[in-house]
Amino acid sequence: MGASGGHRHANLNTGAFDGDGVLWFTGQNGIYGRFDPAKGDVKVFQAPEGRGPYGITATPGGDVYFVSLAGSYLARIDRESGEAQVIEPPTSEQGARRVWSDSGGRLWIWEWNSGQVSMHDPQVGSWDAWRVPGDDPRVYAVYVDESDTV
Repeated sequence: MGASGGHRHANLNTGAFDGDGVLWFTGQNGIYGRFDPAKGDVKVFQAPEGRGPYGITATPGGDVYFVSLAGSYLARIDRESGEAQVIEPPTSEQGARRVWSDSGGRLWIWEWNSGQVSMHDPQVGSWDAWRVPGDDPRVYAVYVDESDTV
């Protein structure tokens, strides 16, 4: 599944370390990948829906998720195989830009096109969303601190 090389214009965006110290990264031109510093090994994967991988995060349990700005989805990466499973948010074409995990492993997602902040709880499969104030809000990024304050 994975291959390195041949990705000159990947448009790398964001990185996050998983629970084993492996760096996972996204490239807006349709890739995501991992770098294992212990092995010096890089693997690159094609995103399941092409262009758009943008923000990426690891949960306290070490699970890795990324969002796609162009594809408007959330994906969970299987750390062993590298395969990404798409998780469709309830708001279509929302333009998921960034994702951050809180201490419970809930995923906070900033939606550029919809003007919302959403939260997905992978343990129960639930979604919540909140529209931010303003006439045409564009949420670029939000931070979840060590107290789970968004």
